[in-house]
Amino acid sequence: MKRMATLQEELHDILTELRSLLACHSTRSVVGWCFAPILSAQQEEARDALLAPDRQISFLLAVLLSTPEPDTPKDLSLAAWDHAKTLLNRIYLRVPKSEGGRLMPPSW
Repeated sequence: MKRMATLQEELHDILTELRSLLACHSTRSVVGWCFAPILSAQQEEARDALLAPDRQISFLLAVLLSTPEPDTPKDLSLAAWDHAKTLLNRIYLRVPKSEGGRLMPPSW
């Protein structure tokens, strides 16, 4: 059970960092970065790729919708987008995978 608590704390910390990153950028620019790689086939570069783009972009947009936009938002830079992808991949790698048709193991 201690391992599960540690995992939950780690996921919480990563999500807090992602939320902080999104909180200072405009919704328009974040959404633009979400779809630009898909439309331009930028996902082909393995080192920069999201591991599960459909799920991760949906998750990112959900976090974005729950994060207030700042009074003076700035555009999301390439460096900030790369950081967001790193955080999304870290979250994806730590979330338990589906077991027997269940979305999460019973312990979650």
